[in-house]
Amino acid sequence: MVPALVILAACGEPEPVVPSKAEIAAQRRADVARQREAEAAAMRGGVTEAQSRAAEESARQTAANDQVAVEKMQSDLEQRRREANEKVAKELARTTEDLRQACTNTRPKRAESLKVAAKQRLDFARRAATHAREIRSSCKLMVQPTGRVDVRRTGSGFQILPEQRDSVSCPGGVPRGFTLEEVWVVLAREQPGGSGPLAGSDEAILTDDDRSDGDRACRDFDAEAGLDSGVRYNDAAGIQRFLGWSKN
Repeated sequence: MVPALVILAACGEPEPVVPSKAEIAAQRRADVARQREAEAAAMRGGVTEAQSRAAEESARQTAANDQVAVEKMQSDLEQRRREANEKVAKELARTTEDLRQACTNTRPKRAESLKVAAKQRLDFARRAATHAREIRSSCKLMVQPTGRVDVRRTGSGFQILPEQRDSVSCPGGVPRGFTLEEVWVVLAREQPGGSGPLAGSDEAILTDDDRSDGDRACRDFDAEAGLDSGVRYNDAAGIQRFLGWSKN
């Protein structure tokens, strides 16, 4: 028979398992490694966040600096533009004043030359109106070949036409006091679709052919001084003012 004491001992709690020194050391090393890894991860996260904030701040500062630089460049450009415009304006004013003075100095002589040309054209217009019937009965416009050809491009190639020119035929002779060129002008203006007689028309008496370079350059200043060389055939009062103009 088994003793009772032995039976009670067999039914009691088992003895706890005590880790060995090697197992305890291994566990501690694992814990230390995890702790260090956690600290390193935290450090890496902190560095990344700090770098991100620094990069953002740097970008903002760069953008601000760029904006300042752009604004300064625009301001400098605008300043240079204003200075250039002011310089041009001053030079133009000086040039304009020089031109005005030159026009004033040459106006009397130029006016006399313009008056002579205007009187000649007015005289021709009066003679043409007076002798228009005689010219029509004595002379005819004709078209004569020049012996040359006129080559024109068309949609399908080229068109070659004989070159022609207007001429005047006066079998009984050119009316007295007129040249062939003047007769041609009278007849051409009275043709269907022509401009009609010069006398009483709205055309300017003087053309650019009658004006010198100085007349063309000074035309506005001349008009300010009362010398209006753009007077027309149908403006009797304007003709009188123009022909009667003097520097005094």
